[in-house]
Amino acid sequence: CAPQGKPKSGRAVSRSKSSGSTSTLQLLAHNDININQNITSPNNTLNLVLNANQDGSGGGQVNIANNVTLDTAGGTINASAETVNIGTATIIAPLFSAGTLNLSPGTLTLTGDVNVSGALNWSGGIMTGAGKTLVSGPLAITASIGLDAGRVLDVQGGANWISGNIDLNPTAAVGSGVILNAAGSIFTTDVDGAILTRDFGPSDDGRSARFDNLGTFRKTGGGASGTTIGTAFNNTGSVDVRAGILSLQQDGTHAGGFSVA
Repeated sequence: CAPQGKPKSGRAVSRSKSSGSTSTLQLLAHNDININQNITSPNNTLNLVLNANQDGSGGGQVNIANNVTLDTAGGTINASAETVNIGTATIIAPLFSAGTLNLSPGTLTLTGDVNVSGALNWSGGIMTGAGKTLVSGPLAITASIGLDAGRVLDVQGGANWISGNIDLNPTAAVGSGVILNAAGSIFTTDVDGAILTRDFGPSDDGRSARFDNLGTFRKTGGGASGTTIGTAFNNTGSVDVRAGILSLQQDGTHAGGFSVA
């Protein structure tokens, strides 16, 4: 079955699939899709398709309200052509696809992979749960953020770290965060801030937190305190310090190059 809904702007969306084989729920709109309540599938697989631009005008976005749970019981969530706005929410799906993803302060709990084909604009909060968040477009970090419980942030399209700290073990959830700056990607910052980890005891000591640089990590400015990397930093790409101070304070492997202006 393939039920369809066409919510108008401002309308809450609430759906629950209780029985049957694999099915698809399409939420189609000519304006914003506002998901204000849970969408769950207790028994069988649900594929969720979100399209807020059904008429091609480009005006709609997908807004997922705080404390909403999307649980597809093994199905995918496809918003690959949409701008998705989200803060505190739980997404239980092997794959969640978005065109542009705007993350606001809160905790986004994930149990699968996230593919962002465009930009990820991250203005605060924590992304937690095993799996990979792959960002093909530019990443902008404009406030303090966190990655936790085995979450890998795979930066493919470059990053601009503008403000705040990056915490790779912000809570006692077992497992730490990892940043992978892919080959060809330039991760740029002029922040006087830190990439850090925390020790919550033997089961979550934060030691698995790391930054793997296969591309270019570029420091372009800052003040007297500089940018501190307090996790393992593995460099097989290049580190380019054009201005300011970059301090590497933990272990790592350094097969790549270092350039200091």
